[in-house]
Amino acid sequence: MTFEMFKRGTSENFLLKQLVKKAFTSKYKDSVLGILWSFLNPLIQLVILTAIFSSIFQRSIPMYKAVLFDLDGTLTDTLADIADAMNRALRLHGLPEWPVEAYRYLVGNGAKVLSERCVRERQELSAAVRQTYQAYYETHTLVQTKPYEGVPEMLQALVDRGIRLAVFSNKPDADTKAVVR
Repeated sequence: MTFEMFKRGTSENFLLKQLVKKAFTSKYKDSVLGILWSFLNPLIQLVILTAIFSSIFQRSIPMYKAVLFDLDGTLTDTLADIADAMNRALRLHGLPEWPVEAYRYLVGNGAKVLSERCVRERQELSAAVRQTYQAYYETHTLVQTKPYEGVPEMLQALVDRGIRLAVFSNKPDADTKAVVR
């Protein structure tokens, strides 16, 4: 079963979709479980549900051979370290800082775009701010960064099932590897 098949609603997963819809749109929607579920990435939801229903029905549901994850905001909460590094760079270049929560809307397209957004109308400083940010962030990627609750256990469960894992990120390779380890 592919993710596309799941989204299209093939008969193979009709029961699964109906049970999930009923459980999480009625009885559990206001419970802690329902609220936590709503924050999970749809692909992570699919992996969890496939594992649950595979064991319930004691039959093999076609499994994935690999799962690809985005790093920042999916597996790990890196916002505070990114904000600290960028605010430091902005401060060193005489520019105003942003509140940490504002970075939720500033990040997502790599350091170049982040620096362009953060310098506001002072675009001539964007490259210098980015260099300052990256130099500092390389050595401070793990000050406050941590995996979201339950992520390490989920990843281990996938590995235990023989599923290969990969991570994609806008971060430079060395920074990505540091966070993943």
